[in-house]
Amino acid sequence: MSKIRTNPDSLAQNLHAEVAAARSDQAQRIGLYHRLVSRAFGRLEARRLTMKIPRLRGLRRRGGAPFHATPELFFQQEGSALFAMPVERFTVASGDVCVMPRGMPHEEMARGGRRPFLTLITMFWPDGFSLHFGHANDEGQVRSDPHDRFLLSTPFVTQCLDEVASAADRPGETTGDYVHHLMLVVLGALLDGLGHPQAKKPPGQDLVGRCQALIEQHLNTQQVSVTWLAQHLGCTPDHLSRAFQRKTGVTLIDSVNRLRIEHAIHLMRGDEFNIGEIAWATGYATQSYFNRLFRRQMGMTPRQYRSSIAGLRKAIPG
Repeated sequence: MSKIRTNPDSLAQNLHAEVAAARSDQAQRIGLYHRLVSRAFGRLEARRLTMKIPRLRGLRRRGGAPFHATPELFFQQEGSALFAMPVERFTVASGDVCVMPRGMPHEEMARGGRRPFLTLITMFWPDGFSLHFGHANDEGQVRSDPHDRFLLSTPFVTQCLDEVASAADRPGETTGDYVHHLMLVVLGALLDGLGHPQAKKPPGQDLVGRCQALIEQHLNTQQVSVTWLAQHLGCTPDHLSRAFQRKTGVTLIDSVNRLRIEHAIHLMRGDEFNIGEIAWATGYATQSYFNRLFRRQMGMTPRQYRSSIAGLRKAIPG
């Protein structure tokens, strides 16, 4: 783990009441996101922000913890989080920021403090990024609020985060300054992106809207099922299934698989992940099951689809 510390101070403000009040008001949530990211930016600029960055060991390891195909950022607000990766673990304390590299299997467990656990999580998508708050249940598992999505030139920002992870993995005399300036660019881009919410309506606060947000946020998690979603949402699986199909016209499982295949298609347009890694990164336990569902939806195997994309690239002059 690379730990870049510059005398962090404690964050004393209790944010839970504000977060609760903002759940039904997107403008209020965006204002809260802006304030918290601005605070991290200011502390980074003053070199008073501690960043935790795991070493690049055990990337894309199958089995155990899931991984995302894009980097993530965790802005720890209250309490602390214990992150477990394949070859290391560390604690992210209140006021710290964690940079989780793409492809890094990890599990997060909440630890309390003087105030209940609270974290702000940034995820990246093909057309932008999202922010949502994470809370803890009685067992220390992190539970997510519905997210808000924002427009951004995602490849530029995620490439900066890739370089942050790479630089932190090769410590040297200039590593601290280099990572410091890269992170200023990243947080500055997030602050700019907060001014550009996606035009589509954010997920609703009703049961189905919260369910749709959870599916998007946890597509890489094999445990996502009707039962798992119902447990997170505090209802029975039968009630959730009926409500979801009544509102959307499709079954909950069909919706999960459709979104997973759409995400897999996006990943197959690049060459960073092989087919097995894409299956794992989209929440499938085995490549054979992923192949079967992909073929059912797309009319061809994942390998055939990737070959067709390569053929189109050759056919189009560069």
